[in-house]
Amino acid sequence: MTQEVMQTTDRAVSLINASTQYPEFVDRWAIVVGISRYQHQAMNLRFAHRDAEKLCELIQTPSGGAFAQDHIIKLIDEEATTANITRALRSFLKKPASEDIVLIYFACHGAPDPDRPDIVYLLTHDTVPTDISGTALPMREIDLCLRENLQAERVILIADTCHSAAIGGKIGRRSAVDDSAEVLRYLREVGNTKPGLALLTSARANETSQEGEQWNGGHGVFTHYLLEGMRGAAAQDGVVRIGELFDYVCDQVEQATDNRQHPSVGTNSFDQ
Repeated sequence: MTQEVMQTTDRAVSLINASTQYPEFVDRWAIVVGISRYQHQAMNLRFAHRDAEKLCELIQTPSGGAFAQDHIIKLIDEEATTANITRALRSFLKKPASEDIVLIYFACHGAPDPDRPDIVYLLTHDTVPTDISGTALPMREIDLCLRENLQAERVILIADTCHSAAIGGKIGRRSAVDDSAEVLRYLREVGNTKPGLALLTSARANETSQEGEQWNGGHGVFTHYLLEGMRGAAAQDGVVRIGELFDYVCDQVEQATDNRQHPSVGTNSFDQ
């Protein structure tokens, strides 16, 4: 079988060493969002911004995929408003061609609407906790843009949005456990709508993402091992493939957290 970008685990794309092995797939595009500072400080995280910044730095290097700077939308803290993220999803995602690779990464809070738990949101920098439905970004917007705006057939969606424990009592009636379960359920539904989409989330339902200075001076444990894997720790033959990368992240995060956090791979990531 010939190797193609993102199919089965054995034939998955390399994010690393972007040029020579897959010369026909030269264009790589990315939307990277990281929010540590919120307008409402009770929602603040510690290292989500740093996770996103380091990922952006890595993917621009030859070993990280050689993404061109003008092919990356980076939205950190105050830049990561609902309007800016929506604009990126609606406009920027129209640019990639069908053969291109698209990476979408979120490190921020995610939560359901307290009044409509079936509607799930990314909590952007300018989200008002008492008005999630009016100020946050509905995850259905991601679903809609992937289906209607994006021609690229190969998409990698990585979400570290299971920080609900920090805000569960402040933004609604539902517990942190229920928040994470709803967010992950919806992300899996998004993954099922687009063949060729590889989905990796930072934790299972009922778990929260851990972050701390013990991971390279300040990272979420999930993104710390994502970066390590992309730099080559996940490589088995000198090339880091998606299946190998996801397996590496899952194994390392589980070990580092004494099995308190288990990254989750979308069920439809590599079977088409």
